[in-house]
Amino acid sequence: MRSIRRLNHLAILAAAASVMALLVTMAESSPRLRIDLDADASQMSELVRLAQGAHVIGIGESHDHPAHHAAQARIVEALATAGVSLALAFEMLTQDQQAGVDASLAENLSAEQLDARLAWTSRGWPDFAMYFPLFELARRHRLAVIAADLEPASVRTVSRRGLGAVSDDDREGLRSRLPVNTDREDALRRELKDAHCGFLPAAAQGTMAEAWHARNVTIARRTLEAVNRGRTVVLITGRGHLAPDAIPGQLAELRPGSRSFVVDLVEEGTTALPNADVVWTTARMVRPDKCEELRKRMPRGREGTSGHERQM
Repeated sequence: MRSIRRLNHLAILAAAASVMALLVTMAESSPRLRIDLDADASQMSELVRLAQGAHVIGIGESHDHPAHHAAQARIVEALATAGVSLALAFEMLTQDQQAGVDASLAENLSAEQLDARLAWTSRGWPDFAMYFPLFELARRHRLAVIAADLEPASVRTVSRRGLGAVSDDDREGLRSRLPVNTDREDALRRELKDAHCGFLPAAAQGTMAEAWHARNVTIARRTLEAVNRGRTVVLITGRGHLAPDAIPGQLAELRPGSRSFVVDLVEEGTTALPNADVVWTTARMVRPDKCEELRKRMPRGREGTSGHERQM
């Protein structure tokens, strides 16, 4: 069952990329800076210059791509060295982990120790070694680290039963701030179904869409808490969360006038986000077919059902 849960979790992570693929068709990307494979010193300086004045700098990754994490570390190092007052926020850490994150970073833990303390690998995220340099930068430059995502219990409740299953106070905090758009929501449901390899039944698609928005609203709120304390937030997240109707849209609705700056780490042959300020192209990774792997591991007789009930 552990392997099934892990595959379901990875399928949910892949949904972000699938939703992004839908949204990028809305407009052509016209970035202010393009970087091909590796950035030279002048390009890094230009990136820092362009990012000046942003409230949230989102660096969108493919979670399993080592080159994306190397680029993130270079960007954070360049911004910190330039004197930008930063906080570092992670989609991979949930808000209920914040006290543990703060305590762990106060200690000089190895990558293996910090991985275990943050339950990183056990929660299904890719190799922590790729992310560890970001935590080292946070220590060296004394950057606050924000555990940004919605806690798992709430994600499970909303994804299974919808926003109506949470308390009135929680519902108000988790509801999407985006303007009503039926076409967008219908398309999101279709993409979630596809991202779950066809195992997501129609009844679950709406609640999963609500959970997607609830996560984006939560991450937006958590980053704005640091913005309101005078910090520029660098957000480490999957590319899909930086699409126009994801976190940037929620930020704009929650705090009108907020400026998002999007760095899209995009693999060769992949369409960039339409709202990307910087498009940094990396080599394309060859990956196994996640749907085939999931089919092999589904319990006999459950192939036509959703992993929805067993996610996370």
